[in-house]
Amino acid sequence: MESSRRLQCILRRHGLSIELKQIFTKNHDKREKLQEPAHYECRLKKSGGEMKITLPVDSLHHRATPWDALFLLAMDASACAMLEGFDEFHREVEDLLGDADEVFQGMNEFREEYEHKCSQSRRLRDFMGESAYRELRSEAEEWNGLVN
Repeated sequence: MESSRRLQCILRRHGLSIELKQIFTKNHDKREKLQEPAHYECRLKKSGGEMKITLPVDSLHHRATPWDALFLLAMDASACAMLEGFDEFHREVEDLLGDADEVFQGMNEFREEYEHKCSQSRRLRDFMGESAYRELRSEAEEWNGLVN
């Protein structure tokens, strides 16, 4: 509960609001059987604009909240900061070993997801502004025990 209040303070301080709406896909009925995450459209708004992001949220047993969505966005941003240089490492390994091994298929899938999340994080930073973005990321790292 304390984290949720702190998040609300961050949003208010930076003039941001958030709305969350579940998106129903054609595979919606199968999702529960497969225990796949639900997808939500997250709309961040501030004076003069809005940003939409689609997020998978593991919420089979409860409806996702704006806090869930912002926590995921902030954790993605934090992960992108921690994994800076991954692309260069991936290219070096690929140059040394080639692309024939199954291991690289997993690395390539990870890289694609990583690139998507980092692109989304850059859009979020550009929309929110550096100060709000840094504060949100710092809060998520604290929530997740990554910092003292």
